[in-house]
Amino acid sequence: LDPERRPCNCGRTGCWETMVGLAAFLRRATTDDDPVNDPGHPLAERMATLRSRADAGDEGTITALRAIASDLVSGLSILIDVLNPRAVVLGGYFAFFGEYLIGPVTAGLDARAMDAGSAALVTISRLGLLSAARGGAHLALERVFQDPTIIPARSATDTVHPASGADV
Repeated sequence: LDPERRPCNCGRTGCWETMVGLAAFLRRATTDDDPVNDPGHPLAERMATLRSRADAGDEGTITALRAIASDLVSGLSILIDVLNPRAVVLGGYFAFFGEYLIGPVTAGLDARAMDAGSAALVTISRLGLLSAARGGAHLALERVFQDPTIIPARSATDTVHPASGADV
């Protein structure tokens, strides 16, 4: 989707991630020397800083959010046309900026919908920045919850190394 064909972390070029991912948002909303780019600071704090900037009307942050919304529409409209979901839930960093994204994304999807009224409901996750990781962990563990016997049981003589948790 990326017409600039920027390299993606996955090794390919032009991925949607290069347009709407966190790195894309930071690239658009900040300068290289901005403390918000420091990965040593917790992500939630960095997003709260950018949210404060948006709320204060910071032109760079607002412009970045508009671009992210537009690029979300580009990708989501394709996914909605192919998968026909009832709803799209925006999580991760998008959740910090719901008030800035929902309106433009919904309007853009409505304008691009194949049929009137066919666009999916767009909503914001309430599960925070780790919602995707939690969902992935839940999905990975679902088989274990359904059938706990797929995990080998430890014998009474097995020990676990206290520092690493690895069997010894």
